[in-house]
Amino acid sequence: MMFHVTESFPFGCVKMACASSPSLGSALEVQRVGLLPALPDGMAVDLVTAYRISFASSTPIQSFSFDFTLAECQTKGDVNSGEWLEAQSWPIGNGLLMFGTEDGESLQSRMPWLRIEGADYPVEYMINGFRVSIPHVKPNTTVGFHFVLAYNHVDKRCDSEWFAVDVPHVKICEFPVLKHFSGANAG
Repeated sequence: MMFHVTESFPFGCVKMACASSPSLGSALEVQRVGLLPALPDGMAVDLVTAYRISFASSTPIQSFSFDFTLAECQTKGDVNSGEWLEAQSWPIGNGLLMFGTEDGESLQSRMPWLRIEGADYPVEYMINGFRVSIPHVKPNTTVGFHFVLAYNHVDKRCDSEWFAVDVPHVKICEFPVLKHFSGANAG
């Protein structure tokens, strides 16, 4: 199963793509949520949005991967990770774009069945974004993770973007769904 979605923003386009074996079909849910960032006093971002990804399949999944990437990217992102956060940024125009997602330990704390030993670490840095890979999912097991993006050209280099993408999954789940994509959007 292949799933492809592209969303346009003032800084450019973000692509989301999923591959699974066997197909997840309509079990895959991708939702853009109305994230309101909780930033320290005096900090602001020009744009922030979050995507919540989830599925539960009645059949075992032998391989699963989900890419969250810039459609066009000329430079490798700068790593800006923290505790329970994988993040990277790119200078774009007169601003800075940052992507963030949970790290493997955070994912495993919410999904204890997930093994992150050796080469099975679920979060991969790509030149233009991230890939979350899970090699095996038992039937009827819920999988959930998220990505947050923040863009700023007003306060470049003040760390507002980092605080905007450092959001726990439980908090992401509290925000309303603005747009829903499903496995039926496969391309």
